[in-house]
Amino acid sequence: MSGNASNASEEEVWASVEEPITKDTLLDTAIAQLDTLTAICTLSSSHVHGGLAWVEEYYRTELNDRINSYLSGTSHQHEAALARAKFVAAISEAAFRGGTLELSTYERELNAAFTHQDLDLSNDPQALCDRADAYLSFNACVQNVLQQAQSTELTQIGSTCWKIITKALDSLTAASKLPEAENLPRMHLRRGDCELLRLHLGEAPLKYDLAIKSAPTLLKNAEVYFRGAAALAKRNDDAEEEQKEAEVKETIALALADNSEKLTSLIKLRRDFVGVAVEEMRDEGLLGEQSVQKLGRLFT
Repeated sequence: MSGNASNASEEEVWASVEEPITKDTLLDTAIAQLDTLTAICTLSSSHVHGGLAWVEEYYRTELNDRINSYLSGTSHQHEAALARAKFVAAISEAAFRGGTLELSTYERELNAAFTHQDLDLSNDPQALCDRADAYLSFNACVQNVLQQAQSTELTQIGSTCWKIITKALDSLTAASKLPEAENLPRMHLRRGDCELLRLHLGEAPLKYDLAIKSAPTLLKNAEVYFRGAAALAKRNDDAEEEQKEAEVKETIALALADNSEKLTSLIKLRRDFVGVAVEEMRDEGLLGEQSVQKLGRLFT
């Protein structure tokens, strides 16, 4: 190469490479759209009420058919079915909160959403946790509208909530046993929470008979789950918050079972911390007023 040629500036050539659009790409986009609709539904009913009909119409007339067409010839049936189940759970919850869906219909649609033929949860710990989330959201919704219920409806509501919380607990238990399960301390914490939620059904206004009779067993189970969560979290440097939460919840479960020594000692050392924990558990529906009053006597 001549000297002049070697000194000449080289021309820069740019090229762009575009990935081919495949069915998988289109399906991923459609599922992402469905996830967005699900997120919209999880907003408070005051924001969603006016647009809920549009969300459902768009899903049924456009997005659902599009997903079906993209699914043909792929192996993503489970992924799509899970996204659909979460959407149905979210839109049913929003409709119930907005007063346009009856409790029995909400329960029926929720159960149907997670029993679709393409949805196999047996080896998917995250999907099992998603189902548990949907069931626990159902219970929270019902608890928020109890003041509007007739006295004749309370027994049936108590039975329905008991079954739903039990299903959530079963899902979490199944998830925790899978080798692919992540964040086991959190799973065991939530199992303990489920037992406290079932215990709460025995307090006013529901006063559900099975919850009252099962109180000693429920508290013992909660204690075991919280202790297990704390032990697992202790082995993980990234689970310090889970360890603290599990330890204080274990002492609270013990105190509710009339073994208050640990909680009394903890109150002396960290009074404000325990007080905040009790308030948060009440806000989350894990403790009823009767339980809070019983714990409150330990602070005096």
